[in-house]
Amino acid sequence: MELRGRVAIVTGGAGGIGSRIAWALAREGARVVLADRECARGEQIAAEMRAAGADALFLPVDVGDTASLRRLVADVQHQRGRLDIVVNNAAVWYRERFLETNEEHWDEVMRVNLKGPFFLSLEAARIMIPQRWGRIIHIASQAGLFYTEGQGLHYHASKAALIHLTRVMAFEVGPYNITVNAIAPGGTRTPSLAEFLDRLLEDEGFARQIPLRRFAEPEDIAEAVVFLASERARCITGQVLPINGGALAYLQLSRSHP
Repeated sequence: MELRGRVAIVTGGAGGIGSRIAWALAREGARVVLADRECARGEQIAAEMRAAGADALFLPVDVGDTASLRRLVADVQHQRGRLDIVVNNAAVWYRERFLETNEEHWDEVMRVNLKGPFFLSLEAARIMIPQRWGRIIHIASQAGLFYTEGQGLHYHASKAALIHLTRVMAFEVGPYNITVNAIAPGGTRTPSLAEFLDRLLEDEGFARQIPLRRFAEPEDIAEAVVFLASERARCITGQVLPINGGALAYLQLSRSHP
């Protein structure tokens, strides 16, 4: 129960990764607010968590709308009295190549993946600073570190910017005992992707590029969030943690040993 009494917001809390993050934080005693625009699914997950004994609440939000974010934070502060942990997990992406990029999709990706985390973190920091304690955790992507086949360039750009934002934001709020870190997952076996990713591993040549010979499970991401939110990570800030079975190591070695 490392996070007993801590109040946490998880955006995209109704999704495959976000819901596991919410469960993992609750398991460690956090009072969790799932925030999402998928209201029915979010309410269902929060109800299941409460039935299991967790302190869980669902609140609707459009993370790309600053007014919606302000309402979310105000509601959390009113109903929970404080805010300690923010997990910026909500994201959108489109499978488009550079020459096929749709301007509407570009704007939506930047609105949700970059604008949302920035302004939610800003609102949260205004509460965390007087508390002299806070954890801001961005769920980025390995696409923010290197090229990932099938991910649009707008998605790559948004996640790379989020990673840089993580490092810069850490300097701004560090003096107030607030840490800011990012997790950069690779392929993750959410219900919608598991079958596709499993087929990829059937290709031995592809599988050799991943030292652990497996993709991440949503629980792998969730456990990393719990660690970064805990006191065990109190001296870690401005960092990016890839979770991809070691695929980044393969890329780095292949570049240094052609």
